[in-house]
Amino acid sequence: MGYDLGDDRTVVSGNPACVNETIALDATVVGVNDYIWFKDDAEIVAWSGLSKVDVTEGGEYRVELVFSESCVATGTLEADFIPVPITSDEPDSLIFCNVDGTAGKVIDLTVNDEPILGEQDSKIYQVTYYLSLEDAEAFENAIETPEAYEITSASETIFARISSGNSCYETSSFEVELLGVDFESDLEEEYILCLDSNGETIEPLPILNTGLSTVEYGFTWYKDSISPENLIAGATDAFYTADEEAIYVVNLSNKELGCEFSLSTQVITSPQAEVFEVVFVSDPFTDNNTIDIVAEGDGTYLYSVDDADFSSGNRFENLTAREHTAFVTDIHNCSTISQEFTVVDFPRFFTPNGDGDNEKWSIVGFEGMEDPDVSIYNQYGMLLFQFRGNDSWDGTFNGKIAPSNDYWFRVEYTKDGERKEFRSHFSLKR
Repeated sequence: MGYDLGDDRTVVSGNPACVNETIALDATVVGVNDYIWFKDDAEIVAWSGLSKVDVTEGGEYRVELVFSESCVATGTLEADFIPVPITSDEPDSLIFCNVDGTAGKVIDLTVNDEPILGEQDSKIYQVTYYLSLEDAEAFENAIETPEAYEITSASETIFARISSGNSCYETSSFEVELLGVDFESDLEEEYILCLDSNGETIEPLPILNTGLSTVEYGFTWYKDSISPENLIAGATDAFYTADEEAIYVVNLSNKELGCEFSLSTQVITSPQAEVFEVVFVSDPFTDNNTIDIVAEGDGTYLYSVDDADFSSGNRFENLTAREHTAFVTDIHNCSTISQEFTVVDFPRFFTPNGDGDNEKWSIVGFEGMEDPDVSIYNQYGMLLFQFRGNDSWDGTFNGKIAPSNDYWFRVEYTKDGERKEFRSHFSLKR
């Protein structure tokens, strides 16, 4: 059988007793023959037979109400006694700059937690904030989100209460002011940090420049958010050179007005392609020489061949037979990498007439072929000349000048491990 001594008076329950308080326990019940009291399971002999006692020390208290040897009721109550809290330091007035001319600004009141608490245990004591002294004293209508409180007037008085829940307390107050500032900054919303294919930074690094005067403002830079652990040591200039991807926040202090506000920007990375290759989509000697530029990496890439403008399309058609250069750049134009390639084709005619121009016939772009063999025939199918690799025919046969005419040729080459053959003809003109 149980008996209710009342609610626990502990830190956990949000209602501890203070060292100058007394908790009155009343176990009076009609018909009880004896009262036996315990503290932390040890009997308190001095309280034997008392129905009412005063508690001034912390512990777990238990009373046994003895009706008879076979009928005993039990009640318990746990109590914590804590020192009366004090305001360690008077909270600072919070002065903010209104830089956009709007009616309100979201601010963080909890920056005053630390001066109010001082060395007192934050596991026991909490700081809560109110719009009136009456609410602070009554422990009612606390500001629900003090870390994101919107101030809507030029000046407000905020009341702070330090207590362990609804127990002994102390109050203090401070002013919050919102001062209008004519302000314009050069800080951009986003900056690009360029990376090579190995993830290393590429100069120049982005400079996060506020464009403000150090005579008018003080500067403190943070990474991710404003907090002591995110402070960038030594970063007190109007600009900061970023060397890694992050959100950067600069806290600005207007030296004339004494108000503060912050600006933020984001630095994102743009890496070079880790894989870059030119893939021929078409076979050699086609009427529409086509390639794909393949780039792989963590970025978004743009493509170009020779002097063409960069675009998101990576396929290029109707390429002439010659050496070309493929280009890849990231979408932010951090850096450009290139690769040369050769489109294979053949001249439709040649003129070996001794003028030094177009004197020999050869396959254009042998470098782009694997293991090529070329055979040249006359119109009757007679083999006139054979060569491999980057060689050519000068228009002679057995030391004699071949006449102007059409000549046939066959090219054998290897592609994707398979031996292939191409046949066509060209003209010799004298």
